[in-house]
Amino acid sequence: MNKELTCNQVSALISFYIKGKLNSKLKEYVDLHLEHCPNCRKKITDLQNILKKFSKEPQQSQTPQDDVINY
Repeated sequence: MNKELTCNQVSALISFYIKGKLNSKLKEYVDLHLEHCPNCRKKITDLQNILKKFSKEPQQSQTPQDDVINY
């Protein structure tokens, strides 16, 4: 695998990267890309901030009726 990932490749791996699910070599390639790409760094920072916001909000309890879709 080429060490230089494209923005599209990094975008496809963002959620795995944030969750720490990449193997060490692939994480290294993503890190290398992020060193030189402000756009991808911003995407990751934005997504991390969104995930932090939602993890801090109390979750509403759902009743079975909440899952019903009315047409």
